[in-house]
Amino acid sequence: MSAGIVLVHGYSGSPDDLSSLAQALTAVYGPDAVANVCLHGHDAGKTPPFDQDAFISTIVDVVRR
Repeated sequence: MSAGIVLVHGYSGSPDDLSSLAQALTAVYGPDAVANVCLHGHDAGKTPPFDQDAFISTIVDVVRR
């Protein structure tokens, strides 16, 4: 089953910002229904340069799974 709910954090944020929401949605809809996306470069602990194409690509990849 592909994710039906895709959570995307704000530009200066991270998936941690949405972890409580992701957990609540997972409890209701199941673990395969929720994807908490980490935008490209946001896993390094600092805000990366803005790269719209990389962000879009990341989200499209999750939606297509």
